[in-house]
Amino acid sequence: MYIALEKPPRLKRDFTKALEIAPKEPSIYFGRAQAEITLKKFDEAIADVDKTIELKPDTPEVYKFRGFADIGKAIGTLRLAISTKQSRKSAGRALIRAPRLRKT
Repeated sequence: MYIALEKPPRLKRDFTKALEIAPKEPSIYFGRAQAEITLKKFDEAIADVDKTIELKPDTPEVYKFRGFADIGKAIGTLRLAISTKQSRKSAGRALIRAPRLRKT
């Protein structure tokens, strides 16, 4: 609900507090990971998704969000590469090709 209201920082904080009460509840890690993806905190999201998988590995939806976090992190890395003078051309080509790579 908070994400729909554009309040992912509050959602992340609330999930973090909930983990103090129920540190082995996978849905809390998963919820916090979704907020972190919205906040573009991909390393934190990956850690929370991995914890969710550790606690409940039979949830396909979680793997999809792991992919979203991986893609977000990769795009951020490519944008950083584009911002450097030496690799602008090659990184720019890679970023342009990225959507095509997902289709294969």
